[in-house]
Amino acid sequence: MYGHTRDVLMLNPVSGLFEGFRAVLLYGDAPALWHVAVPLSYALALLAIFVPCTAARRRTSRSCSSRVPHGYTRSRLTTPRYS
Repeated sequence: MYGHTRDVLMLNPVSGLFEGFRAVLLYGDAPALWHVAVPLSYALALLAIFVPCTAARRRTSRSCSSRVPHGYTRSRLTTPRYS
């Protein structure tokens, strides 16, 4: 891959993992820093965003199932069972 395509592909966190495995398994080289840094930075960013959100959600003690849309009952939201 050349030019702009490679730059865009490097933003995908999974591509760094595949590139790292390819570098080790096919070429016997250590993976480049971006192969590890990009997926790690995505993971840390997601943790920084969603851990406080989850903790705040648990403090309010409301679950997603407690908010049933108007006109629906809980039994209508469950998956139908086939016999």
